Amino acid sequence: MIAASDLPRLKWPLLAIGLAVAVAAALVWTIDQQRARGLTALADAQRAYREAHARYIGAQRDEDLLRDVLGRFSMLELRGLVGEERRLDWVERIRNARSSAGLAQLDFELRPRRSLGPVRAGSLEMTASTMHLSTSVRHEGKLLQFLDTILDENSAAPRIAHCRMARGEDDERERALEVECNLDWITIRKTDPAS
Repeated sequence: MIAASDLPRLKWPLLAIGLAVAVAAALVWTIDQQRARGLTALADAQRAYREAHARYIGAQRDEDLLRDVLGRFSMLELRGLVGEERRLDWVERIRNARSSAGLAQLDFELRPRRSLGPVRAGSLEMTASTMHLSTSVRHEGKLLQFLDTILDENSAAPRIAHCRMARGEDDERERALEVECNLDWITIRKTDPAS
């Protein structure tokens, strides 16, 4: 046992031990705080990495989609579907189709360009010019040959809006098929995004 006379001599060593325990406790607490801050920083860094990775993957997807859309748009531009209408080409196509189908007479009227609406709310607008056609044919095959030739047009996307056919009142043995069609020549026009 420790006698009371030994206490003054143990005062400094006990004080040193107490101080060492306090410093050790402070070090343990500091290390624990640093560890907690490190874990929080790691979690933040991992979350930031995941978000950045997700944005990167999204950007890659958007880039692939944009390349696809630009490629398709370039094809449409090369075909002549984008920009000013090629009305003279269409008239020439109609005349050639009439000749190749062997139609004796063909009357047509090309109406003004009208808007079909914006293309996905961008600076492009889909438009159509309606052409009214009227003719008479002896056989339906000639009409189909004529329409097939027109539908092969590259400078627009022709679409048959409607056709009306009726047998004419003729004195001849074979009555002619009277045909009236409305054909839309669909193109894309660039619009001013500021307007």
